[in-house]
Amino acid sequence: MTNDEDGADPPDRRVVTDHDRARLRLTRRILLAGVVVGMVAAVTLGLWGASGAAGLAVWLVVTAAGSVLSALVTAILAMVDEARRVHVARRRTATALALFAAGFVLLVFSTAVAATV
Repeated sequence: MTNDEDGADPPDRRVVTDHDRARLRLTRRILLAGVVVGMVAAVTLGLWGASGAAGLAVWLVVTAAGSVLSALVTAILAMVDEARRVHVARRRTATALALFAAGFVLLVFSTAVAATV
């Protein structure tokens, strides 16, 4: 059974191509940037005299924002690639879903920490 208009078999979504790896590198860079910016913000708050719980809450919020931003970039670039008929591996889709979930969990953790401040 074929799904393409030209009669060819659809690509195997389990295969991760070099293009997929390049897109996932961008995802990792954005996620890492969120973690680093969160650490800088937490250290800055600590230097200003805020409590450790406040610094942890800020780090969690900024890391959650980085996670959601990297998930959005991953999902949008996957949609663009699909529109251009470029192969998109399942790993990219699963990564975007996992990052959205991680952002939600981090925000829940941040509200728990912020309640102790």
